[in-house]
Amino acid sequence: AMATVTIGAYTVAISGGGSGYSTATGVSTSGGTGTGLKVDIAAVGGAIVAVAVTSTSPGEGYVDGDLVTVSGGTGGVIAVGVTADFTTLNSAIADSGTVGGTVIRTLANFVHDDTEVGVSKSDLSFESHSGDPADCVVETNNTVSYTFKFSSNKTGLSMTGMTVINNKSGGWALYMGRSAITITDCIIDCDGGIGIGYPGNPSIIQRCRFGVTTGGTHGIYRSGGTGAMHATTIDSCLFTGWSHYTVYCTTGINAVRNCTVYMLGATTS
Repeated sequence: AMATVTIGAYTVAISGGGSGYSTATGVSTSGGTGTGLKVDIAAVGGAIVAVAVTSTSPGEGYVDGDLVTVSGGTGGVIAVGVTADFTTLNSAIADSGTVGGTVIRTLANFVHDDTEVGVSKSDLSFESHSGDPADCVVETNNTVSYTFKFSSNKTGLSMTGMTVINNKSGGWALYMGRSAITITDCIIDCDGGIGIGYPGNPSIIQRCRFGVTTGGTHGIYRSGGTGAMHATTIDSCLFTGWSHYTVYCTTGINAVRNCTVYMLGATTS
């Protein structure tokens, strides 16, 4: 059986409300065994009355029960709770214990920070806790070229029930490097770029939605490689808002079945 590791934000609870605070987001903390945790706070009369982890700065390395001090006032103390094995996708992938045959599962309401997710291992499965892509959003900002970037020619990869969005003009939501992957029940979107690029060896993309909010130039793009070992099967997918091609393939064999396409722009092909 495949081993499973979980990814999710720390829980935070007020241990001391302190004084001198104002309602704010992305407030730094100090102390504890980890680094990088920021919190959103609500304050009344200078005391912290509500707290949540800032989704783009979840921190890492904390242990259950750590106490951290909130910046911006005096005496505001937060207790950190640990519910998952890791707080970021990259830390889960990079960990020496994460090897081929591992399921990387995000917990409820997971939101990824603005960094490229680099995948250099074969036989990894990425999935959301519920199977609903709305429950797991991996989104990068307009400075990140690739939301997911896979090393070349990996095999045995899968992704289920996730939303992957790239907000850089000309960026790529998933750059596969001709690695084999099965992508099921996902939402793929980008701003003027490519949804999935260079799948191969072979890959299966099924029951996915491409370009739900912005859309780009190519839903799925592949060039290079020939024959069945570089085939990509695309089945029961919805493509909306792509300005050039939904599926672009210069070589190899692709099977496209049961898909719905809504295109935009005069350059549509």
